[in-house]
Amino acid sequence: MKYLIVFLVFAMGAITIGEKLNCIECKAKGEDCTGESVECENEGDFCITAKEYDILNGNSIVSVSKGCTNISGLCDNPMIITSIDALLHLINKCCFEDDCNSDNIKMPEVNTKRNGFTCPGCLVIGSDKCNTKPKKFPCIDNQEECLEYIGGATRTGQNELQYYVSGCITNRGCEYGLPYLVGSIVSNSSSFKCSPALKRYKGYY
Repeated sequence: MKYLIVFLVFAMGAITIGEKLNCIECKAKGEDCTGESVECENEGDFCITAKEYDILNGNSIVSVSKGCTNISGLCDNPMIITSIDALLHLINKCCFEDDCNSDNIKMPEVNTKRNGFTCPGCLVIGSDKCNTKPKKFPCIDNQEECLEYIGGATRTGQNELQYYVSGCITNRGCEYGLPYLVGSIVSNSSSFKCSPALKRYKGYY
């Protein structure tokens, strides 16, 4: 009887090993998208839904993407980038069953409470330089790193432009951030640097 149980355990494991998940695959401008069920390329892949809010000078663009991934660091790690008149919010939701990413996901509200850290803040469109002295920009939520981005970028549905952006970014955002944006596309030749944020002095802001 003992050997039969052992055999069944190995047999069930053999059925599981080698199976690939099916995930909904689509990408669109807006709050949600619908697409076909596709088989993931790799055995270790799982399903993901990613949503991006991109707000620039008061203009807001929402993009969503669904598909397969094997990068676990993306899962449930919201990324928030803030700068002068700009906010980019990215959320990724992962799941581990066939077509489990078919539903829409709700974007959590951004915690705008200042956390006491600051970064140089500057935003210039159409140039690769900051034309003025960067301002001390207040970070929010769990932003404790500073971002500097120089290069081309394309917002959803728009043409590529040159940007200089400096501001605050979520902790660990530099590890999994810009290459995995949903709607915005950054140039391969761009410069993307992060550094620790500065603790504000008492009485500032």
